[in-house]
Amino acid sequence: MCSLTRVQSKPATTTTARIAATAGLAALGLLHGAWAAGSSWPADSPEALAEAVVGAPSAPARLPTIVVAAGLTGAAVLVSGRVGRSPLARIWLRVLQVALLTRGALGGTVAAEVITGTPPSATFRRLDRVLYRPLCLTLGVAVALSR
Repeated sequence: MCSLTRVQSKPATTTTARIAATAGLAALGLLHGAWAAGSSWPADSPEALAEAVVGAPSAPARLPTIVVAAGLTGAAVLVSGRVGRSPLARIWLRVLQVALLTRGALGGTVAAEVITGTPPSATFRRLDRVLYRPLCLTLGVAVALSR
C-alpha cells in the first residue's frame, strides 16, 4: 500500500512578507552604506540629507552610519532565513519586529533629538510622519508575518 504524505510549505503570505522585509531591510542597509561612503542621494547636498534623515544641519559621523548599515543588512539576512530559524534567530526576529513596530508607532522625533542634541527640523518631522513611520510599521508587520 502506498501512503501519500503532504509536503508542508509556507503560506504565500509568509513567503511574500519574508521577501518584502528582506528586500526593504537590504535596500535600507545599502542606502545607509552609500551615505557612510559620502553619498547624499537622494538629497541635493549633505546638509539637505542631514535635515531630512536626522533633522539637523549635519549628519552623524561615518562610524554610526556604518553600524546602522551593517545592522540593517544583518537584519535582512536574518529575515531571509539564510541563517536558519534557531531559537536564537527567532528571538532576534522578535526583537527586530518589536523595534520596527515601536519606531513606527512612536516616531523618530525623540531618537533624532538624542542623536543630534537638538529638536529635529520640520522637514524631518514631516518625513517621519509620511514616510519613515509608515515604512517602519510596514517592515515590522512584514517581519512578524515572515516568521
